[in-house]
Amino acid sequence: MSVLGAKRPQHGIWQVIVASLAVVLAMPAASAEFVRPGSPPVLHIVVRCFVSGLAVIGWMNYVGTWRRLPATLVTAGGLILIRGFLPGFETERAGDSPWLDVSGAWLLAAGGMLAIPPRVTPSATPRVLQREIDQPFLCLRETLGIAWTLRIAERFNGLAESRGWPCRLEADGLDVGGDPLDRHWHRDAVRTFESIVRRFVSIDWLARHRGVAETVSSAGN
Repeated sequence: MSVLGAKRPQHGIWQVIVASLAVVLAMPAASAEFVRPGSPPVLHIVVRCFVSGLAVIGWMNYVGTWRRLPATLVTAGGLILIRGFLPGFETERAGDSPWLDVSGAWLLAAGGMLAIPPRVTPSATPRVLQREIDQPFLCLRETLGIAWTLRIAERFNGLAESRGWPCRLEADGLDVGGDPLDRHWHRDAVRTFESIVRRFVSIDWLARHRGVAETVSSAGN
């Protein structure tokens, strides 16, 4: 939920909303601890559906990225661990299957480990556009998920069409057509991309992630 509010300058107040959501979700546990010591938290069916919905939304945001497998493992592990608070499950019986808790913890750990290594793939995009647009766009997709990157692509493609650039941003990166020797529009395309993504990241972030391809290539050699 936190990354869904990554657009600046709204990102600051969005984190306050996310923190408030965390407090609301923790209230049943606090009530059980201080009002009914020893009793399990009691969640209304609406809250149970909301909790499961949060997990599904997070998974959907990353299922269209290279981190689809880690996202699936983390979501599955999390749902197993909180199964007693999901619709159709009894909270009192959630602890009767310790092997399920162990399985959920292992899924979470495996998903976290698989999400760490970067993945950089070769691209047929012209080198300048690959470094300046394609590479940071894919890194941004892995960071924020598919929701915001599709919105960025929509904004960029609208301007590209109006200005006659033979390129389009897709979920898998920049698709360039037309005459490969025609480069007069490259600089304007890079500036347009920068102006759009600056609503989400800093200049330093862009500089670091424009060097990911070269860094990984050098390490492989």
